[in-house]
Amino acid sequence: MVDRFWYREAVPFDLDENGLLHDPSGDLGQVFAANALRLADLRHEPLLILLGEPGIGKTTEVERIFRLEPDSHLVSINLRGYTSQESLHRALVENSAISNWRASNDVLELYLDSFDECLIFNAASCVAAELGELVSSKLRPVVSSQGIIAAESSGGPTSVDASSRANIVERPSIRIRLSCRTGAYVSVIGDEIAAHLKVGKTYPVLKLAPLRREDVCSIAEEHKVNPAAFLEEVKRLHAFPLVSKPHSLKLLLKIFVKDQSLGNGVIDLFELGIRALCEEPSKWRAANRSTKPDVELRTTISRKS
Repeated sequence: MVDRFWYREAVPFDLDENGLLHDPSGDLGQVFAANALRLADLRHEPLLILLGEPGIGKTTEVERIFRLEPDSHLVSINLRGYTSQESLHRALVENSAISNWRASNDVLELYLDSFDECLIFNAASCVAAELGELVSSKLRPVVSSQGIIAAESSGGPTSVDASSRANIVERPSIRIRLSCRTGAYVSVIGDEIAAHLKVGKTYPVLKLAPLRREDVCSIAEEHKVNPAAFLEEVKRLHAFPLVSKPHSLKLLLKIFVKDQSLGNGVIDLFELGIRALCEEPSKWRAANRSTKPDVELRTTISRKS
């Protein structure tokens, strides 16, 4: 799996001439991608909102973190499978890692994936309410100095002098990461969770950046494809916009593996690109929709747009 980068929602960033992210560690990247972040860079933030377009790799990035950082106090819950607040409540109460955290002085890092696929009615309020109940039993005194949290320990009251006691606030010993499709997110979701975490409205809202050229090469190798030959074919057909997202990139790689080609021309590839974007990238969402997406209708509409 490739290492992905994020940007704060309000921070503009530049892509290379092919629509790919400059490698932040390279010479150009230090200029054009200086604001790129890894999730590890924001590990101590109490709340992160993780946004991205369909198929760009949000869930895959969360799964990668869990493979790289196995931790008894690192918990992931995919919200797509929940249809009622009661079912979510049971999942939180019965989770063994969360139960162990309740009995410890450690910090819990909780990932809530696929908020946009949650089937709970009034999901924002319900999820926030459940998180509020979860954190209320784990509030810990910490010292605030000009708005900066000075203590990270979750055990017992912090010993401070009299002049500092007026600055004592309570914060829960939990860090929450919520992922959602960009178009489905509204700030009230994050604001309700932030209120329970007592962090105000200054929490980071991040967007997942497109792939780097290095990432495209790495994924091509995973598919047993020669990266140089594949990229030459992509260049021939001016198809770089399709390789900037893992979903459409993997579709092109499957085609390339079969014929060592991406078609006879731009028109063929354009048709393929339209279909790739009109298909539902989430297998779970596609399998559980009450009405199946009409790919042919979507494709026809896209041609006319």
